[in-house]
Amino acid sequence: PALVFDGGTATTYSATNCEGKVLGGGIGPGIQSKLQSMSKDTDALPNISALEVKERVKETENSGKPLPTFARSTKEAMMVDVFQEFAGKGKNVIERWIEHAYSNDDKKQPPMGTKYNEDRIVTCTGGDGDIFCELLQPCHGGVIEAQPAGNNLNYQVRPNKHLIHYGISAILNMQVLARR
Repeated sequence: PALVFDGGTATTYSATNCEGKVLGGGIGPGIQSKLQSMSKDTDALPNISALEVKERVKETENSGKPLPTFARSTKEAMMVDVFQEFAGKGKNVIERWIEHAYSNDDKKQPPMGTKYNEDRIVTCTGGDGDIFCELLQPCHGGVIEAQPAGNNLNYQVRPNKHLIHYGISAILNMQVLARR
């Protein structure tokens, strides 16, 4: 089974089950798209650059102080709300993936030569993949305030900026093997 979040202008996620069959996915606006929309579509909200977002996330990691739920500045309020949306949606997607991809009904063996992903590794890629990787960690990686998790889903989140290259390589390898 695989679950990949791709954070960029749009945020997408795609999932497969333990047989390698595509379960489906979702598409929505990315972090910058949401922030730019708020700035563009209102008179009072400021523009927040991608650099400002990344610097603020890095600051929370370095200081150990997450963005508070009740932010005291406009920019922080905008960022924390967008981050909470992505963290909540992401956790929900992960829960549904584990439920569907690892259900007892689907305990068939994966195709020969494939890995099973017993560790339930979730991959984050794209320009904002590193931010997603943090937001999907337990306690949201310290980026935003969080209640300790009530459910123990037992999964890992890992960044992979070069995922598309691995996919292209795998397809090329399959085509070469098919010709032999």
